[in-house]
Amino acid sequence: MGPGGVAEIQSQERDGRGQERIMMERRIGDRGRRVEKTVNRQTGEEETADNSYGIEDGMEDHFDREFQTVMQQGLRSQSTVDVLIC
Repeated sequence: MGPGGVAEIQSQERDGRGQERIMMERRIGDRGRRVEKTVNRQTGEEETADNSYGIEDGMEDHFDREFQTVMQQGLRSQSTVDVLIC
């Protein structure tokens, strides 16, 4: 986890049955947001789950903007910010 408890985790999985799962999670301290998208390549069916914790309902966009600001400040100060790609 980077300075200020900031992290971004990304993963992508595919199986032999045509299922693909893409996940991105962003965290600032004890708050976070995880978006997972599942796609069935055979049927074209898509499902998206958007889960947050420590964030009030309706404040997800505010959290995303705050995350971007913290990331930009970290890059400007040349601090290390963790991005985990699984």
